[in-house]
Amino acid sequence: MRKITRTLLEEFGIKELYPPQKAALDAGVERGENLVVATPTASGKTLIGLIGIVNSLYDNPGGIAVYTAPLRSIAYEKKKAFDRLESLGFKTRLEVGNLSLGPRNADILITTYEKLDTLLRVNPEISASIRVAVVDELHYLSDEKRGPVLETLVTRLLYHGEPPQLIGLSATMPNIDELAAWLGAKPISMNWRPVPLRESVYKNGRLHYPEGSVEDVDVVAPLSYVNVLNHFVREGAQAIVFSQSRRRVASLAEKTAKIMRERLAFDEKRAKEIAGEILKSEGSRQLREKLAGLITRGVAFHHAGLSNTQRRLVEEGFREGAIAVIHATPTLAAGVNLPARLVIVEEYYRYEAGFRRPIGVYEYKQLAGRAGRPGYDRVGDSVIVASRTDDVEDLIDHYIRGELERVESKLSNLKSLRHVILGVTDSGLVSTRKEVLGFLSRIILRLHSRGIGD
Repeated sequence: MRKITRTLLEEFGIKELYPPQKAALDAGVERGENLVVATPTASGKTLIGLIGIVNSLYDNPGGIAVYTAPLRSIAYEKKKAFDRLESLGFKTRLEVGNLSLGPRNADILITTYEKLDTLLRVNPEISASIRVAVVDELHYLSDEKRGPVLETLVTRLLYHGEPPQLIGLSATMPNIDELAAWLGAKPISMNWRPVPLRESVYKNGRLHYPEGSVEDVDVVAPLSYVNVLNHFVREGAQAIVFSQSRRRVASLAEKTAKIMRERLAFDEKRAKEIAGEILKSEGSRQLREKLAGLITRGVAFHHAGLSNTQRRLVEEGFREGAIAVIHATPTLAAGVNLPARLVIVEEYYRYEAGFRRPIGVYEYKQLAGRAGRPGYDRVGDSVIVASRTDDVEDLIDHYIRGELERVESKLSNLKSLRHVILGVTDSGLVSTRKEVLGFLSRIILRLHSRGIGD
């Protein structure tokens, strides 16, 4: 282990590395090797990225490091964590939307996929300064909206004459070897978690586990998820309840606060302080008053309709024990470091284009992965609440035992392809037909081999 890595670990108070982190060191993350790391939530992937960043900057004075993620909330969280690197001599800058925080000559740029894509289009010369790029939530390549942007972005970095070190981070991916080959990277894949995860399905007063055991649950309310909450929070556990819509999470938060009022354990003094800060935050007065009132009772909701300040206060309140239960949409599971003793998947269907569709196995695993707080819990529990018409064993087979979906390119339609070609030609990255085809040969689809250039 290099001295700069030891200094990093000391700054973050880390005395022992997790198995995935040790594997990354063995694979050469300090030496500039490209890596794709696919391990469960809370297994230490961010530190692997940081090890690559500090070593690359140490070896390449004047270069910059990039950390990019799909959501602003993740970028904000990482900015706060990465600011500690200033003690090592590295400055950080956040670029999300229209907001910029930090010096322009910063060593580390923290941003979202879309913002980084824009920056490289407007200032393509930035690519030559990037020495290491950490791409968080790499599985977003399969996302209909962000996948094409992310794939184009990574291909830009690969296409450069001297590409930077690339470190892709994600939860478990079944086709990690294919993605590693695309990046010219070494794959690191393991199912190790710092806190074991116990998964089950709840229906009609019982928890059903995949090995066949059944556990009775006291029925204290007509709402199934409340019975699950009551079963676990008697131990003082904190919980995140995932539903699919903003309206539903806000509505259920009200019901939880009413039914569970005398059963939740939380820091009431701190809850009142956070509620006061919520009231002083920006946005709709009605929303602020509703959220603040819930927080004083140990409950909150979390969705994209809240301001950055409001989401941050809810997350901090949960970490500090001032909030016992958060009702959230799935965006909370996308990279934000907020583990809970209990995760309840209250709703696993969503409406898209007028149709009711089940969420994917990968999305369920992302939600379930939030269960278990390292250093606090012996085990984390994730519970799927079965709908009235669904069979328990079918849910266990599909979600708990089921295979994850492959991570695949979303650049297979002409609209996305045109966007790519216009973007790289407009920025001056490529100009001739040969260069365009050369760029396309680097994307996952390898379109040139399908006759696109004929």
